[in-house]
Amino acid sequence: AGYGVAVGGAVQTYAIPATVQLGKIKRHHTVYVQDKFDEYPLLGQNFFGALRYDIDNAAGRINFTKPGSRADYVPNDTIDVPFQDAGGNLLVTVRVNNMSVPMYFDTGAHGMLFPGNVAGGPGWTKIGYGGVKGVGGGGMCYIYQVDTVELGSIRKTNMEVSVMPNYPVNYGLVGQDFFGNRKFVIDREKHLIRFFR
Repeated sequence: AGYGVAVGGAVQTYAIPATVQLGKIKRHHTVYVQDKFDEYPLLGQNFFGALRYDIDNAAGRINFTKPGSRADYVPNDTIDVPFQDAGGNLLVTVRVNNMSVPMYFDTGAHGMLFPGNVAGGPGWTKIGYGGVKGVGGGGMCYIYQVDTVELGSIRKTNMEVSVMPNYPVNYGLVGQDFFGNRKFVIDREKHLIRFFR
């Protein structure tokens, strides 16, 4: 038994050895189970290992390739966003109203979520209240409209984001509402997220 920490806080988990298969990819992993979880199970970054994968939201596909394979081609005109590996998570730098903020790039998150200490100042307009839900449960959040959000050269204006005052994780989440309409490649070998134009 152990604990996992995520959006909803700390939750007790149980470690179970398992064989996990996704398409032709088969791995022997320790999986973590919690007594109550009202969402779909999560397949984490440690499952993919060194595989490069591109996500095509419009086609509803994830394509995996081995580094250096013929299918590894990426056009020259991609928008390349560097990331750091932070315990298996992809840590990127987002600019919110011209302020640099480290955040996790989370393909499973629906929206952008910030810790309470990031919000406020010029360009942040509180517009309401809401709730967030994830591993460990959920909690109350404030909804803000921010003037600009940028990741590399991708820029969105007047975006609604969530701010959780008691957020238990070090960094916020960049979610699908920012990048969900784009095709992109996660290249772990080069530490880049490559967005197709």
